[in-house]
Amino acid sequence: MHITRYITSLLLIALMLNANAADDLLLEDDYTVEQEVFFQQGKQQHQQQQKNNWRDGFKYTLEYSHTVTDEGTLLQRSMARLEYEYAVAEGWYTHLDGKLSRFWSNDRQAQQRDQAYSDFKEQQAWVQYSQGACAHKLGKQQLIWGEVEGTFAVDIVTPFDYTEQLLTDFNNIRLSQTMLQSECYFKRIQTQLFYLPKARTDRFSHEPGDIAWSTGSEWGGRIKYNWPGADVSLMYARLYNNTPVPTLQNTILQLAVENFDFLGLSSSIARGRLLMKFDLAYKQKQLVALSNNTTDRLDFAAGLEYVTSNNHNINAGVWLIRELDNTEFNESITLTMGWRKTYWNDNLSMSLLAYVVDEPELASLTIQAQYKWNDYWTISSAIGIADISDEVANSPLAQPEQSLTLSIKYAF
Repeated sequence: MHITRYITSLLLIALMLNANAADDLLLEDDYTVEQEVFFQQGKQQHQQQQKNNWRDGFKYTLEYSHTVTDEGTLLQRSMARLEYEYAVAEGWYTHLDGKLSRFWSNDRQAQQRDQAYSDFKEQQAWVQYSQGACAHKLGKQQLIWGEVEGTFAVDIVTPFDYTEQLLTDFNNIRLSQTMLQSECYFKRIQTQLFYLPKARTDRFSHEPGDIAWSTGSEWGGRIKYNWPGADVSLMYARLYNNTPVPTLQNTILQLAVENFDFLGLSSSIARGRLLMKFDLAYKQKQLVALSNNTTDRLDFAAGLEYVTSNNHNINAGVWLIRELDNTEFNESITLTMGWRKTYWNDNLSMSLLAYVVDEPELASLTIQAQYKWNDYWTISSAIGIADISDEVANSPLAQPEQSLTLSIKYAF
């Protein structure tokens, strides 16, 4: 595979998308933690005022999605989603989000069972109590760390659900976990602590007979210091691997996860509307594939994000992985790029996600368009192309070489 070809393509796309945005670089961004707290408090007060009747907190969504490739149907799914949010009392707020999905017989997941089936998934289900400058949240939720878009050097607390379809937003495939999370703001310092009793791993299928990898509790925290135009975060956590690794145990090949210590450092620096972002992580006891050994690992990610005054968002990053004690593995490099822009009074939304990985070799590009027909109907389509090595051709993460996705959504 010609990696150079994809790198060049990403650079050309970035130059074209950025051509109309250069005149905004002189604008200054003095966003602070105090403004963020004020905004969140004002938003909650507004929501509480608007929802005097608890019935107003419901939102319903119906969606049908169909993905085809050169070989025929890849994904065929229907979804009914229910969301509910309500300010129960002063300082108390609850959020529920669940969806029932129908996987039709032609869908890739249904073909594993040789029949169509349904699956219910709790996206989120939590209650939050806020008092003063602190907020405490308990229930099924996600925890996202890190700064560089499209890379996961330090963003590893929340696993992924690969039964969902990844188009241009990684948030669509994140898997919630039951945890307790506490955040406090002290002038320019933000603290965050979390604890979850049973760690979840990445999800690859809905098969009831799937192996349940043995995990335990996870916990950790982050302290973040903000000042106008920049911030820096220091993180520590005791975690389990999200993705099971094939290892040799007594000459028997099996999948396993390991408990390890994680230490992370993140920072972002603003220059007008241009953000420069950095993530650094040190992870102990990472399992080495096809062996019974472990290695310490160093991850580094750097990226840029640019947002114009008319909602034009461009981001790009590079992610390097180095296994310190594994002489058979030098390093892995991932290049990623994202783009988002709205048109026609925000009725049309365009987005792009591209990434290139050198080990194992793969490259992918997806372009999505979403059109809001009216207050209820949204129509979207996505085109994807990929170039994947034989090493990962049969992996659940593999993307088809060419695909077309069409979906229609009704929300009320």
